[in-house]
Amino acid sequence: MKQEIKKTLSKKITPSIKYFLFSLITIFMATSCLDDDGYSLDKFWIDYGVIEGTKESFTIVTDNGLVLFPSATAISLEGLEDGMRVLVNYTILGDATKPSEIDHYVKINGMRKVLKKGIITLTPEIVDSIGNDGVRIDNTWLTPTYDLLNIEFSYEGSPYHTHFINLVIDPEDAVDDQGNVILQLRHNKKGDPYTRPLLNSVASFDLKSIRKEGTNEVGFRLKAKNIPGLEDYDQTGVHKYTEETESN
Repeated sequence: MKQEIKKTLSKKITPSIKYFLFSLITIFMATSCLDDDGYSLDKFWIDYGVIEGTKESFTIVTDNGLVLFPSATAISLEGLEDGMRVLVNYTILGDATKPSEIDHYVKINGMRKVLKKGIITLTPEIVDSIGNDGVRIDNTWLTPTYDLLNIEFSYEGSPYHTHFINLVIDPEDAVDDQGNVILQLRHNKKGDPYTRPLLNSVASFDLKSIRKEGTNEVGFRLKAKNIPGLEDYDQTGVHKYTEETESN
């Protein structure tokens, strides 16, 4: 059954994204609320986005297209890099005056780096290190502006063990009968014996390498071996892109 993946889907897997969200929300829960009747310092938003600029001067472009300019921050900006994928908790301080490209001036309450990487071509030399342990795909969405396929997933293991996650293309099984590029989410648990509780994380994968010349869209099929007892993941999607996104 064809299902278009939503738009808003070797490195060490970061700790649970849910734990991060919970900790951010808990910090502000005593005084915070979310509504649309104006901005005040006791309100906050949480969005995925991409850094544009350096720590001296940067904006955050969120997945829903908002451009945020940090006028204040409650965190250290050490390690911040242009193009970095982040999950950010912010308070809106005010709206920018048009025709500015900025939408809001904000205060950053918290920010976490999100794993971002490219697609790997599977070869005999790396097949063992890539692994094929079970991974449950919980949510996917596309960020077309940056050619990103975002995947939230769960896996068996301990947060104290190093795991690896990759998105790969197998040259011997690269395209299905409908012409969709087959992408496999591969997990290597590195011998971690723990199975419960399930851990959660998120990763963003760059789809530029599967673009096709002469068209502004490419179909893909995302597959993953699931955790024991659950049906394997197999869904299709369409990545639509424009010339403007090629330089990002």
